[in-house]
Amino acid sequence: MKLTGEAKRAEMGYSILIICLLYLLIVAMTKLAFPVFHLVLALPPVILFLAMAFRKEKRNALLWLGIAYMGWFFFSRLLLGPKVLVSSSSIFCILSVSLLMALPFASIMEEEQNKKGLLIAATIGAVVFSASAWIGIAITFITRMTGLNLLGGAFYVGDDGRLWTYGHPNNAACLFLIGLFCTGYLIFTLRKKWCTISGIIMILGLWTAIAFTGSRTVMLQCSAAAAALIFVQICTSHRHPVVFRVVLATIAAAVSMLLVYKGFEWTVEGLAGSSASAETVSVAVEEEVSETRPNIAVRPLKDDLKSFTGRTRAWKGSLELIKAHPEVLITGLPDNEIMPQLNHYIGKRPYDYAHAHNAYLQVVLNLGLPGLLMSLVFTWLSLKSALTVVFAIRRKRTFADCIIALAGPVLLIATITEPFLFTEQINIPPCNFYFFLFLGYTLRLENKIVSDSKRLFAEAE
Repeated sequence: MKLTGEAKRAEMGYSILIICLLYLLIVAMTKLAFPVFHLVLALPPVILFLAMAFRKEKRNALLWLGIAYMGWFFFSRLLLGPKVLVSSSSIFCILSVSLLMALPFASIMEEEQNKKGLLIAATIGAVVFSASAWIGIAITFITRMTGLNLLGGAFYVGDDGRLWTYGHPNNAACLFLIGLFCTGYLIFTLRKKWCTISGIIMILGLWTAIAFTGSRTVMLQCSAAAAALIFVQICTSHRHPVVFRVVLATIAAAVSMLLVYKGFEWTVEGLAGSSASAETVSVAVEEEVSETRPNIAVRPLKDDLKSFTGRTRAWKGSLELIKAHPEVLITGLPDNEIMPQLNHYIGKRPYDYAHAHNAYLQVVLNLGLPGLLMSLVFTWLSLKSALTVVFAIRRKRTFADCIIALAGPVLLIATITEPFLFTEQINIPPCNFYFFLFLGYTLRLENKIVSDSKRLFAEAE
């Protein structure tokens, strides 16, 4: 059967999704390769991305915003000087940005191909991240063992007894959070007994692994996701008066948020030695003593809220740096200058900071105000499309759609404390990949809901 022009474009978009997934795996597994190899790997997705950009839906906001963001990155590097553009750190950042910007194609794929592509990506995410979670749980009980190198990050137990990857426990927890979204989407999309049973096993592993990272940020993200899903489901039920539904949804959301958050603490207390200290773990590692239980301590939430575990110091230092060098607002700084400059303006500190510990401040340091503006537009698109989808009439969206729609805003919570999503100062390619994939799918669904509503309104008139 001969395919129509639109079907061919849909197949092309579907093929690009598979290529980008394979590309992500190759790049992640060769993370320590020399920079030129990274640059070579970065070119094919960019070329394919631009080819799709000029084939269909030229007014697509996410697509053109992606082109603008990537273009400004290259242009700002050139303004800083040719040496900055060809430096090894910049080449690695070019790789990351090209990967990040190769993903808006998700929003221009045809509806059925869009769902099929998302299903493949969700399956890969659920399997890989849940496998990583169970491996992480295992190595947490053997504190001197390093785990497998999955998606570019070796999972290991730090001196504080928590599960780490990409140099920080928050990074490991964020990947497990994405695994939860992917698994939930699969369960409520396929609705098969075997999928539900295997999904529950995956969720248990991901839940426990998040608890073992001790990541306060991701624990709050999971709590917010559960509260939001319950709130939306009750508010859109239409079985009771609006005021009653809102009150009931608010109470249920608050209770669920508390239970989920406390559930992580109960998991740690039940499976780990909560009173163990970092020194105890270090001694155990040096003496090659295998612990029977992981040494994880969960800090009280009120202690973290005082200074966000020292992050406010990085925020103040970033603002001082921008105040002292206003030219940063135009082009940003060369990548190799950000860390020393930032630590200079932080002043007295217990350790050196690798980044600004905030995505939006980090974007300003990397790309100036133009980069910040485009990042804020990405944020607005994610929040706006999510609200449209989750509060749409139920027959126009499924519960699985709500899970994916809320994934973007929930991941955005982490931008408060970490430089995720818009820059790659600490480089977590899978996190950015799935954020933009979810955003593209949600925007596509939003467009369909809005167009259907307009059509029905026109017919009614």
